[in-house]
Amino acid sequence: MLKWHDVLEDRRQLITWLCAICIPVCLLIGMIGVVGHRTEQAKQLRVAVVNLDQGGQYQGKQRQVGQEVVATLKRTQQFKTITFKDAKQARQALKDGRVASTVIIPKQLTQQLGQFQQNGQATAITRLVASGRNQFAAKYIQEKLNQVLAQENTMLMVGAENNTIFKNIASQSDKLAQQSNDLQVNLQAIGNGIDSQTLGDLQDTAGDVATKLANYSAQLNDAINAGDSAKTQAMAVAINNLSYTMQSSVVGGISNANANLAQTKALSDHNGSIQSSARAIQSQQADIADKLKTLFGDNDANKNTSPLTQLMVFKTDDTQLVQQDGQVFLPYLLVIGVALLAALIGLLLPNMEANQDILALEQWWRIFRITGVLSTVAVILMSSTAVIWRISVGNIVIIIGASLLTSWAMIALVWFLKQCLVLVGWWASVLLLVIQIIFAQPILAANSVTTLMRQLLPLSALHDTLQGVIFAGDIQQGIVTIVIWFMALTIFVVGYYRVKQRRHFKAAIEQ
Repeated sequence: MLKWHDVLEDRRQLITWLCAICIPVCLLIGMIGVVGHRTEQAKQLRVAVVNLDQGGQYQGKQRQVGQEVVATLKRTQQFKTITFKDAKQARQALKDGRVASTVIIPKQLTQQLGQFQQNGQATAITRLVASGRNQFAAKYIQEKLNQVLAQENTMLMVGAENNTIFKNIASQSDKLAQQSNDLQVNLQAIGNGIDSQTLGDLQDTAGDVATKLANYSAQLNDAINAGDSAKTQAMAVAINNLSYTMQSSVVGGISNANANLAQTKALSDHNGSIQSSARAIQSQQADIADKLKTLFGDNDANKNTSPLTQLMVFKTDDTQLVQQDGQVFLPYLLVIGVALLAALIGLLLPNMEANQDILALEQWWRIFRITGVLSTVAVILMSSTAVIWRISVGNIVIIIGASLLTSWAMIALVWFLKQCLVLVGWWASVLLLVIQIIFAQPILAANSVTTLMRQLLPLSALHDTLQGVIFAGDIQQGIVTIVIWFMALTIFVVGYYRVKQRRHFKAAIEQ
């Protein structure tokens, strides 16, 4: 029965349990660290640039547009730029995996751009990518290069050097804003002059005065007919006061309204401020419309020379074209399969003492012939799935061979550590396999340090070799790395048995 006391007292058992807990966590953290920070890692991707531009006349000046393109590429923070003088070396760097893309600027770039106004044909810049090596990196680099080239196209046509149309549009927009403000002030003045409330009050006042005047006149006539001098005098005073009210309120209000109408007529006259502002706004709008038509190439005389037309375009060549997505996933899946196979076979391997009656190499062979056959069957079954992904039979044979050598090397690693440290050694080997699985991620090739580590690790070498087989890349370095690891780890296992035999022999002599 398993008890806490037994686990805590037995150091080896405690380490075993800790490894069982920590290794899955390390695998999860490692995979998240790699996959979850792809954008940051992608910024470390390198782009090889070859500038063959010989310069020429462009917009009346002697320029080297190729140098300007290179400078723009170097200024970007989305990837790193490496310049090459020879296109052949840059292509080889892409083939070797040292760069994620190669950009080759043609010799006649500036001269062809100078002829753009006549023929309207964009100049092609060669861009090489290798989707089969790293599909994510290829897509990322193409997207960022497109952004850089679009920026450079804009700078060439509407940059500060060309008396940019954008500056003219901005100036016209400022003038239009000022004219609109003046028009608003004048319209506000008209609104202030024509006060509907004041005119309404004036109308009410005039109506009241007319009503009172009629009433007072009737009363005055009655008083005169009746001979009532007191009432006649009172009505005369009332009519006099009413006439004063009419003169001050009604006549004055009409005079003010007449003056405001005269001012409104002056503002809205053909030569007035409102009409002048409206004509100025219309003219400014027409100028902006013409410039925008020129900007987008809508003018009849300038159909092929729009500043937003792409002066330069990328001509993309994928040196490792992906025919099916499974071709991209297969190398990494085989890496995981080989690691899992080695861990399981290593777990089943018994811990054997060195046999004094046979050679150490023979003792290794007795175990290897069984594990070798079983691993061969497993690798053939795993690799045969490549048929689904349109991989030729010849390449499948190479895939089986590389995977088999790597599986034997990893089995030897697990075997050696388990013989030395028993179950703790097996857990240690599993941890090493997990680390290799993490470093086999192709995105880690963006960093020079991780690139060097990937070249030294057998599972990473297997991944790169399988990619090279599938996408017609270089496989020699990967095969050599795998063979060296297989031979070295096999020597370690045989050496372990040899050392054990010598110790037993020495102990027997001493007895």
